[in-house]
Amino acid sequence: MVVAQIFAGGGGYVLPIRSAYDCELLIHALQHFLRDREVVAVRLDRVLHEVRRTSPGTRCSLCQQGTHGVVWGNGHPFLCTRCACEKLPAARRVLAKAA
Repeated sequence: MVVAQIFAGGGGYVLPIRSAYDCELLIHALQHFLRDREVVAVRLDRVLHEVRRTSPGTRCSLCQQGTHGVVWGNGHPFLCTRCACEKLPAARRVLAKAA
């Protein structure tokens, strides 16, 4: 199972990623945490990522869809949450089984 852990200023959230719906929940959780902060850390499948807030009109570099105001760092400019989840081999297997 792939687990997303959000770390933000003394608080946090843990979310298992078992389906595309869980990726949508992760987007909403990140939007909530980024209301008060510019950057949060997310551990997704044992890899630590920097996630930051961006303008609502920003598009993902891979899929060209809107990023919902959330951009993943780690050298991937303007990567949306769905593409970040799908890039991980373990997450890709889980999402493929759920489809």
